[in-house]
Amino acid sequence: MAEKIKSFGVDCWLDEKDLEGGDIIPDEIIRGIDACQEAIVLISPNSVNSQWVSFEIGGVRAQHKRVRRS
Repeated sequence: MAEKIKSFGVDCWLDEKDLEGGDIIPDEIIRGIDACQEAIVLISPNSVNSQWVSFEIGGVRAQHKRVRRS
């Protein structure tokens, strides 16, 4: 999905790409949200119960940015 998004010339934050060992995950997620204008949150059977997906959606909504759920 990240490759598809990048093909439209849009940069995307992706944990696998943007997190490094020792990073404080909530701080890095908020940093990514701060930098975006809109967010696409992918929800899969594996992520539907993830605390991080809920945290990301809440962070985007708290900043009154548009959230697209896929």
